[in-house]
Amino acid sequence: MRLAPHPADQFAAFYALSLTGKTVSEIAERFSVAPRIVERRLKLATVSPRLMELFRANAVTLDHMAAFTLTDDHGEQEAAYFDVPEHDRQAYRVKQRLIGGRVNSQTNATAKFVGLDAYRAAGGAVSQDLFAQADDAGFITDLTLLERLASEALEAEARALEPEGWAWVRPRCASTTACRKPMAEPIPPVAPVSAEALARIEELTAEMRELEELDPQTEQAAERVSQIEDLIYDLESSGVEVYAPEVKAITGAIVTIGDDGALRIERGCAKPGADTKALRKLDGKATEGGASIARERTKKAVGASPTSWCWT
Repeated sequence: MRLAPHPADQFAAFYALSLTGKTVSEIAERFSVAPRIVERRLKLATVSPRLMELFRANAVTLDHMAAFTLTDDHGEQEAAYFDVPEHDRQAYRVKQRLIGGRVNSQTNATAKFVGLDAYRAAGGAVSQDLFAQADDAGFITDLTLLERLASEALEAEARALEPEGWAWVRPRCASTTACRKPMAEPIPPVAPVSAEALARIEELTAEMRELEELDPQTEQAAERVSQIEDLIYDLESSGVEVYAPEVKAITGAIVTIGDDGALRIERGCAKPGADTKALRKLDGKATEGGASIARERTKKAVGASPTSWCWT
């Protein structure tokens, strides 16, 4: 009975064809497989011969072989497997050792913020993970370059904020918890309501009071009161949030990277040791142009529990 070929035989066959000048697409068409499969098989064919023999003997798994492809250095591949006790040679542990201090380009916040295109354009190398689901997944190897690119981008964003008039603007590159130091709570901005919105609120409020005084109450009146409450809420929330000049004079803004890799700007932050008495005096004050209802809404916001913190 003829034995089925070992997967390593296919790796070798694909690799032999590539040496004759066949492209990935041509090999894929010949074997009726996706080009991605060919790329993976060609990469697997370059694993250390010593480890390939273990694979042929079923001493290591395909997951092990996939992990070995994270580096082209046969010495590093073999060290990640042979230089540790046998009980610590699982495929995921091999992958961890080969990754080392590298960061995942798909999940690391700083990597997502900078982007692989910008990183590669600056000369950065990526240890590609052909076995990940994402087409361009891999591990960034030059962390110094990555952090420099992130810092430059954040500094540019910080300079763009300077015309807003803050006492200070600070970029903060790292987004890891270890580097964070708590600052004072950010002062909530004021959202003054326009004169037109205030006039409409007064009209709706008067109508609502008339409906509430009806005796007996009707279902239609109750529905209208509910509609009016929603309309008033929308009008009260229609103002554009702004900070008063006196707030900007003693607070600043931090430009950083969110956990999702997006740009994050924290405005109205106070440094440790800031004049807390002056900050308290600002509680509840409306910006220029704000009317009484805006002041009332601001007082409630300032007295509420903070939803975020500023860090440096």
